[in-house]
Amino acid sequence: MIRTSEGETIRAKGRALIDRQ
Repeated sequence: MIRTSEGETIRAKGRALIDRQ
C-alpha cells in the first residue's frame, strides 16, 4: 500500500467502490 495524501486515499476507496458496481 503506497502512502498518499488522505484525500487521495479516500478518493481511491470511492473509485474502487464505483468500479465494483
